[in-house]
Amino acid sequence: MGHYSDWLKSGGTASIRRLNDFSKKHQFRLGEVLLLPVDSDGQRSTFDRQRRDYHRVWLTNSNSTTILEVLNYVTKKGDSFWKLARTQGIPPG
Repeated sequence: MGHYSDWLKSGGTASIRRLNDFSKKHQFRLGEVLLLPVDSDGQRSTFDRQRRDYHRVWLTNSNSTTILEVLNYVTKKGDSFWKLARTQGIPPG
């Protein structure tokens, strides 16, 4: 939700959580619908452009990534990709 909030310039994820009645600990499920607070066609257009640009850069960078190390890890209750990346020193991407 952080990227969406940034692209919408909504000042944080609170407005998205409030619109969807999500707590801070909400965990998304595959196929779950997310409502976004879009005020105008211009805001929607800007959001769509920034989202496409982000994914274009991500794909470009992921194609040039080299795997330096492989770690074995057994997931535990409460783990998330975000938490694992932070504990392993992997930058957000």
